[in-house]
Amino acid sequence: MVSKKRSNTINKTKTLSFSEDKKSQTDSKIVVRRKSSARQVSTTPLINNKKFFRERKKDTLDNNKNWSWAHSIMLLTISIISSIIIYDIFISEFFSHSITTREKRDIYNKRLKNIRVKRAPIDYSYHCDETNCQLPSCQCYNSNNPGGLETSDIPQFVLLSFNGPLTEKILEYQEKIIEGVRTPNDCSIKITNFVTDTDTDFYELERAFVNNHEIANNLNVTPNSSSNSSPNGIRSRAITPKMVNSLRNHVEEFTPLKKEDITGFRFKGNEKLKSNIYHDICELEYLYDSSFSTSPLTNIWPFTLDYGFPIEINPKLTVSGVYPGLWEIPIYELLNLNDTPFSISDPYDDIGDDDHLLKILQYNFRNFHYDRNRIPYTLSLSEEWLDQEKKLETLNKFLKWIVSETGNNTYFITYSQLIEWMKNPVGLSSINSSNLFQCEDNNNNKKISCDNPNHCSYKAASFKTCKECPIQNPYLEINLDNIPQSSPECEKVIPEDGCGYGIWECGCQCLNNDNNLDGYCLDEYGKCTIPKKYQEDIGFTCE
Repeated sequence: MVSKKRSNTINKTKTLSFSEDKKSQTDSKIVVRRKSSARQVSTTPLINNKKFFRERKKDTLDNNKNWSWAHSIMLLTISIISSIIIYDIFISEFFSHSITTREKRDIYNKRLKNIRVKRAPIDYSYHCDETNCQLPSCQCYNSNNPGGLETSDIPQFVLLSFNGPLTEKILEYQEKIIEGVRTPNDCSIKITNFVTDTDTDFYELERAFVNNHEIANNLNVTPNSSSNSSPNGIRSRAITPKMVNSLRNHVEEFTPLKKEDITGFRFKGNEKLKSNIYHDICELEYLYDSSFSTSPLTNIWPFTLDYGFPIEINPKLTVSGVYPGLWEIPIYELLNLNDTPFSISDPYDDIGDDDHLLKILQYNFRNFHYDRNRIPYTLSLSEEWLDQEKKLETLNKFLKWIVSETGNNTYFITYSQLIEWMKNPVGLSSINSSNLFQCEDNNNNKKISCDNPNHCSYKAASFKTCKECPIQNPYLEINLDNIPQSSPECEKVIPEDGCGYGIWECGCQCLNNDNNLDGYCLDEYGKCTIPKKYQEDIGFTCE
């Protein structure tokens, strides 16, 4: 009985364990199914859950939208800045038709200069490397004898120059000054004429060139809001390359001379207008400049501008920069007998009697040139100063005195001849055997183009030339660039210097010519220069 119960108990236990095992297997299957179901839930609901997908898509679009605005703003900013730079540097500079190519480049260089000024101040001090600056291409600013020559073996050079328009009257003055004076090699004296383009007689200019005198450019500019020519020179606010090269252009047009025959330059005028000249001089291939003056006490020889301008000749700091290969020949000032400055350019200067002027010239020649290191002796003259006959006679006496006192040691040469000697200094002992100062008086192949030149006369100018006279006054082409051109439809001719107080419309149309208000009327030349007259009950009229 007991055993039967025990067996029943064992059977129940087995049945229970079997059922528990089966239950555990079922549970494990359920777990496995749940795990697999979980794996399915992780993917399947994302595809089927529309709400979740819409929210996900919305978030993605918002993120893309925010990034796109930031990126667009950045690109737009860069585009605007780039457009401004490109327009400012390239389009506005190179497509502008109101200024020349050289002036455009000057504007760009000035902008770069302003940037450099902000970074560091301009160094106006003069530093010349004598090791690298060697003749014939470079010469430092110093008082050392050129070529290491002994002072006693250096020729004394005298440079005579004239400033202003070259006319028949000036050539007569020159002939009186050099009359009866010869150089040691029996040549006539050579003079350098710094010629202004206005009021110059081109036939007389050609005659001076045939007589072996040098022709150089003299730009005389005074500051003014207008740019019309005047007896004292050109009035302008700025100097352009066209003005710097104007004499060359006219000489080549009205004489047989070439532009290359004019190698010297001198500027007379307001110092503030000097700053932008030297870039143009170098670009136009001038050989030398002679615009600065200095005291003879400096004992300085001509030098090149490879290392810029020394402050001794540029005290107002009007010019900066370096100009390789351009020579500077200073104008050596004259001093009174008490060593105070003496002006030889003031036409109203009272020199007293003839002996006083002669003593001043002799005193300067002896004490500051010939008996020192023999730097060149310069005399820069003008027509206004020479209008007194006694000055001409005194200068002729002075030149004869030099020859009598120094013998064969003094040469009267041109500025370009001095540069040739500076490049290859030759002493007195061997100068006659060199080819530097060959006398061209007897072997001169230059001949005047004509004996009967054409007389070109205009309202504001007149001159002679062996070539044809231009229809319009050539001097006005330098300054009046805004004169309208005649059209084929109009047979009338524009006045040579414009309409005055009016505009050109196939004839000058004066200010207020179609009403009774204050204005101007036509003159005999067809210009608007005559003011209207006022009449009661009528107003302003031209009758």
